[in-house]
Amino acid sequence: MIINTFQYANKLQVLLVDKFFSDDLLEQMLVMCETSETHPDDWQYAEWTNKRKIHKGNTATYKILEETLSNAEFLSQLAAWPQTFGRPPLTMQFIDCKLWADYPGFGTLDAHTDNTPHIQGQIFLTRETHKTHGTSIMNSDQQLLFTLPYRNNYGWVMQDCRETMHSREFDTAPGTVRYSLIFWHYYEEIPQ
Repeated sequence: MIINTFQYANKLQVLLVDKFFSDDLLEQMLVMCETSETHPDDWQYAEWTNKRKIHKGNTATYKILEETLSNAEFLSQLAAWPQTFGRPPLTMQFIDCKLWADYPGFGTLDAHTDNTPHIQGQIFLTRETHKTHGTSIMNSDQQLLFTLPYRNNYGWVMQDCRETMHSREFDTAPGTVRYSLIFWHYYEEIPQ
């Protein structure tokens, strides 16, 4: 896993992560994504739109994914990042994850924060790269700071989504399905 950190003036951090999952698990996840049209028992539409499907979490690959996100060695890589800024390391505990398939016509997402006190991340899963279809990171005044590309095994981890403004400026690219994994971890700082 490659981690780069963006830090706001108020010390809030956003990790930009690359090569998040191992190659073996990544390929299994890509195959699982590609079943969104062929395995209706594994996917359901979101309650509020027919432009997003959500995986039901009922496959062997999904179980491996959950085990990976709760694995102690994996968590230690994420939990150590505050130390690069002289802050205490974290203890982390996996809460949940969701695999989304967004279809053209889903639309953009306005600038928003999420109502969770936990660490939240999003990893893009794709066999195609789109330079501008990732997440846009904004300041508290909703001014664009930068937009992530939508590329495979790449994404972000936000320390506190209640305070981190973000959006999606572009709809899903025509003729594609935008797959992404969203996950949440509970965290506490370890006293030094």
